[in-house]
Amino acid sequence: MKGKQWIGWLCIAAATGCFILAATWELSNRKHTEQMEQIRETYTETKETEDPWLTRRIDFDGLKKIKPDIVAWLTIPGTPVDHPVLKNPYDDHYLYRDYTGQYSYAGSVFIRQAVPEDFSGEHTILYGHNMRDGQMFGFLENYRDVGCFQSHPYIYVYLPGRETALKWQVYSAYECPDATITYRTVFENEEDYQGWLDMTLRLGNSAAALDPDDRVLTLSTCTASGGARFVVHSVLKNPETT
Repeated sequence: MKGKQWIGWLCIAAATGCFILAATWELSNRKHTEQMEQIRETYTETKETEDPWLTRRIDFDGLKKIKPDIVAWLTIPGTPVDHPVLKNPYDDHYLYRDYTGQYSYAGSVFIRQAVPEDFSGEHTILYGHNMRDGQMFGFLENYRDVGCFQSHPYIYVYLPGRETALKWQVYSAYECPDATITYRTVFENEEDYQGWLDMTLRLGNSAAALDPDDRVLTLSTCTASGGARFVVHSVLKNPETT
């Protein structure tokens, strides 16, 4: 009888622990949602133009007063992906910190230290959590469906000092193991880079055509399958704009 009582109390304790964890996650998630809504309302402005996303204004001066680590802003129109991008000497510093530097389960979108923060490199990678409610990079797995390429074809990156955003077109998306050649950002020569580009096309079953003059932006997030990652590749469409 005592054994059964002990098991009963253990089950109650486990259920209570799960409830507390779920409640804590929900509160943290709600705080993150409210925080993002506030920062967008305060520091972004979209005007009616031919391409309003291209000319959207981001108040980087105001943002950098909050956190100098904010180096860019990322948007996929019509999705929850609409966040500041942060960079810190410690690559995973913002994995579980918000844009103010406070602990947050949702973390922030961030770029690693070795990659140019002006997105001038051949391959730039941004990282973000795959949140169950679609926040952060939770939306990305929708690109498993080819239809998402048509409904959400462009990614915009805003940088301090630029009049217009960098406009990237999604061309490939797939699941891959972490820390594989998909995550290369340094290449020996044009032939080496072309081989990497061809790989991203092949793994994503993409019919696009890329060459070594193209610059690629990759959004990377985790998946439910442990060490696997889901990546979305896009190619820069307006490199001549300043």
